[in-house]
Amino acid sequence: DTSSKLGVDLVGINIKQDPPVIKAIDVKKLIYDKNKKSSGSGGGSGGGSGGSGMKQTKTYKFKAGIQENDLNRKAENVIKYLSKGHPCQITITSNNFNLKSDSDAVITTLNRVREVVGDYAVEGHKVRKNVKGSFATIVFQPNNKKRK
Repeated sequence: DTSSKLGVDLVGINIKQDPPVIKAIDVKKLIYDKNKKSSGSGGGSGGGSGGSGMKQTKTYKFKAGIQENDLNRKAENVIKYLSKGHPCQITITSNNFNLKSDSDAVITTLNRVREVVGDYAVEGHKVRKNVKGSFATIVFQPNNKKRK
């Protein structure tokens, strides 16, 4: 009854177990995603880069309070990926210790990344962060004017 209100289906993962393990999923969405995945990868002769024209987004993870040389090394990798024309998702996490010393530690680290990446990227959307302020993500799109 609850699953029909939420618009999901119950799928048995391990029914013989006590208690039974079931998963609530949207089967229509699962089928749609599976069809989308299979139609998107078909048609190209190469591996994962053929045919569809979509650029693969690479995720880079930073921790708040990262040392300057480590941040620069990771940011240089971001710049290399952006200069190839691919978007990059930047994810920044922080632990409670860093949040106690700097309540905006995640944003501070993001600003440090922005400073290093500079004109190689344009921000794809606003920064998304959780209520606690311990997690933030943003997508950098390649700046076509800066590409080599």
